[in-house]
Amino acid sequence: MLTRIVRAGLLGAVLAVASVAFAQAVPVVFWHSMEAVEETVDRFAAEFNASQDRFEVQPRYVGDYPEAQTRLIGALGTRDEPALFQAEIGFFPQL
Repeated sequence: MLTRIVRAGLLGAVLAVASVAFAQAVPVVFWHSMEAVEETVDRFAAEFNASQDRFEVQPRYVGDYPEAQTRLIGALGTRDEPALFQAEIGFFPQL
C-alpha cells in the first residue's frame, strides 16, 4: 500500500514538474483597425508580454472597420478566429 502511495506521489510530482517545464504562453491573437497607432499597439503588447509569461498578445492590423468586420465574420468558427477583436460599438448587434 505504501509503495503505491509513493509511486502515485512520485508520478504526480513528475507530471507537475513536466507541466511547468513545458508550459508555454497562450497565444492571444488580437485583431484591430488602428493603423494610425499600430506601432503603439505593438509596443503595448510587447510590454504586456514582457511583464508576464502566461499569455502572448499578438496584435494584427486587419484593415479599416468595414474590412475587419467582414474578415471577422468570415473567420468565426474557424481556426483563424481571433481571441480579441476591436470594433465599433455599432458592430456588436450584427454578431
